[in-house]
Amino acid sequence: MKTILSLSAATLLLAACAAETSNDEMPMTEETSMGVTIATQEDLQALVGKSLSFGEGRAFTINADGTLAGDWAGTPLAGTYEMRDGYWCRTLTAGPSGPSPEDCQLVVLDGDQATFTRDRGAGSPLVYTVM
Repeated sequence: MKTILSLSAATLLLAACAAETSNDEMPMTEETSMGVTIATQEDLQALVGKSLSFGEGRAFTINADGTLAGDWAGTPLAGTYEMRDGYWCRTLTAGPSGPSPEDCQLVVLDGDQATFTRDRGAGSPLVYTVM
């Protein structure tokens, strides 16, 4: 009888330790300690029509019609974009290195700073001042 009680207690203890926690208990948010992730077209409205500047002579504007345009150190910068799967996916039709294939970037807005991290957040980041 003692053995059965010990086994029952051990089973209950193991079951309690293995209890799953649901993600529903911990609400997910797009806000991080480093700003707000721009993950949808609606979120992107915070940047549409504003100049994004990266130092002297390097700036572009994200337009509401799905285009981007600007100047990068004296070279015209132009392209198209769409929000897809939580990333800002842009293709450059003109830029300092000529046309550039699609690159989906993780975008985080923190005050007047927007960080665009290439390759779905795994690449190099560029921090722009939002004006």
